[in-house]
Amino acid sequence: MRTLSLTALLIFLLAAPAALALPVVHGNFAGTNVQFQQVTETTQTAGDDECLFTAPDGNPANNACAGTPLAFGDSLLFFPTVFSATATGAGGADTTHSLLSMFVAANPLTTIDQLKIDEFGDVLLTGVGNPVTSASVSMSGFVTVIQTTTGPCLLGPGCTIGFTGTLNPAGTYSLPGDGGPPAILWSGGVLVDIASQVPDATWVQLQFDNILNAASESGTSATIQKKVVSGPAIAVTIIPEPATGSLLGLGLLGLLLLKRPGTR
Repeated sequence: MRTLSLTALLIFLLAAPAALALPVVHGNFAGTNVQFQQVTETTQTAGDDECLFTAPDGNPANNACAGTPLAFGDSLLFFPTVFSATATGAGGADTTHSLLSMFVAANPLTTIDQLKIDEFGDVLLTGVGNPVTSASVSMSGFVTVIQTTTGPCLLGPGCTIGFTGTLNPAGTYSLPGDGGPPAILWSGGVLVDIASQVPDATWVQLQFDNILNAASESGTSATIQKKVVSGPAIAVTIIPEPATGSLLGLGLLGLLLLKRPGTR
């Protein structure tokens, strides 16, 4: 397994924005073809729990979470319970913002082709009001390629790929058109095609920003959250492919087998 170097850790610390809470390090998780390393979440908004991507332990002094991510295949699954923003009454406003960071290392004879993020939640706007009563969700971030099969990816513009997620329905909801109950279910997703920009990546870093906003006026309320009734609300999936070298090796092996005496 590839280990984090001092240089990589320095990149991580310099790239992360100043936070209002200490980072929570969930640790390392083994997928089928990749390793998720140094999975960390950092709350960026005052008053919010430090465990937004998972579940809080009820004691903010611990800087620890009751829940942890789950590796399944080549996906890392998150089950948030308090990742929400709520506003009630005149002048109500709430923002909840957290940064998820991790390194992903491909297992031997494998490269990282694409990175996919999916997330789910709901939004509930109540009362009689106008578009001042609203809620929104945004997802954006960067994938930085650190290593390829041919060596380090020099830390230039070509090694960093920015992304913005697509929300369905659109990521902003407001009265009167989106009023409830019932709540509106939403989903978001992004597919980062790493191989098209940096072929044969074997080690990458993901920095993923999640922001929820809610605003209200007199006689109204707005709540937006990341959740599903059952299953994960956020999934980070790596789409691997056999390394070019391993494909060449398999081809040569096939030629050798064809040349063996007695084979047809």
